[in-house]
Amino acid sequence: MAAEPEVILQLKQAWRDHHILIFKNQQLTDEQLLAFANYFGDILQQPAYIRKGETEPYLPPLVLTLANAASEESSVNLAPNYRKLLPHIDHDWLPTPSSGSFLYGVELPENGPDTYWVNLIQAYEELDDATKKQIAGLQLRHSIKFFFRHILKRIC
Repeated sequence: MAAEPEVILQLKQAWRDHHILIFKNQQLTDEQLLAFANYFGDILQQPAYIRKGETEPYLPPLVLTLANAASEESSVNLAPNYRKLLPHIDHDWLPTPSSGSFLYGVELPENGPDTYWVNLIQAYEELDDATKKQIAGLQLRHSIKFFFRHILKRIC
């Protein structure tokens, strides 16, 4: 069922204003999650990589399953044994980074996940003028090689 255009416009404005939207107690299929995400823009297709033991490139699904409960690292278990992921920004290594990410929690700790969001626009705006002047014109180049070393080992 498609959402009303007015509702989508209101959600987009709320996202621009607050930089985060939280919808609790949702039961969504991958198809429903993708349909909702498409209201906000194109969905990123992760780059192809070669899975361990395979010889052909593998194009990951549009909805990635990530976990930290298993004891071994894998393409979906990036932080085994309940290890926390380091702070990061999704897809900042792209020439044009994603405008946002959709997270859908399936199994969460009883007291909730330790997930934090940082408003980088606000962080910049709160810098003093001397710091803004010092960093004006600087550019950052980021590589995914360190974070995705377990995947890159298979293709490099």
